[in-house]
Amino acid sequence: MRTRHTPADQQATIAADPHVIHPDAVYFPEDVRRLFRLKASTIRSEKRAGRLRVAKRAGRYFILGAWLLEWLRSGEMLSNRPPME
Repeated sequence: MRTRHTPADQQATIAADPHVIHPDAVYFPEDVRRLFRLKASTIRSEKRAGRLRVAKRAGRYFILGAWLLEWLRSGEMLSNRPPME
């Protein structure tokens, strides 16, 4: 079976520094989708489910950095491993 190789430009994207979310930053839904590599419908479905807060002003949607951090933290998965001593 052949191994697939990613092009050099995609490898550069993968190896990029992580994005730091500042609580006072303002994001557009398109920015959030691109940063987290989400499907187009994910922001809408997360908003509809009440898991992600979104503001609408002047016909545009905005997401605060604090709301993104809250959304990420609330999705934390706890492991079944015993605590380390």
